[in-house]
Amino acid sequence: MRITAAAYLPFARDFEGSVPHLYLDTVGVVTVGIGHALESVEEATDLPFTAGPHGPKASAAQIEADYLRVKAQPKGRTAGFYRRFSQIVLADAAIADLFVADADDVLADLARRIPEFDTLPAPAQLALLDLALNLGVRGLLEGFPRMLGCLARRHWAGCATESRRPQLGDARNRQVAAWLRAAASG
Repeated sequence: MRITAAAYLPFARDFEGSVPHLYLDTVGVVTVGIGHALESVEEATDLPFTAGPHGPKASAAQIEADYLRVKAQPKGRTAGFYRRFSQIVLADAAIADLFVADADDVLADLARRIPEFDTLPAPAQLALLDLALNLGVRGLLEGFPRMLGCLARRHWAGCATESRRPQLGDARNRQVAAWLRAAASG
């Protein structure tokens, strides 16, 4: 049985953070919430932004102005740097809904591309979801062949060892490895 995206939401908040205002991700894409990329102004105007934390619904013009103002900034800064360029915000509930929708898409893609995904123990599914959200499903499938080989054999200790991502912090790597080791318990 497949896990739900909502089951992963607390970990996503811990690992990725939750940013209510627009910011640039590490490659310069306008982003909001828990890593939700906004490739265009139109994508941004589809979201229920408000004009400030307790303000009224933001207008399309306000959303476009903030989007363009943030997009014009240098990339490579912390999310907090961009706060002064974005007056619009998303409520926590909207951020959660957006993340769950994004993660549901990733879960469906994982199930399409890893035929046994839905039969894997829940901790293994959580680990694969974390990897796929961080790397993309393609990045997971192409970048972790040894881990996927261990997965096919249900060699959970091997999966845990091979799941390490050097670009991430130890806490997140330890959590993913722990999930994979816990998969041995069913």
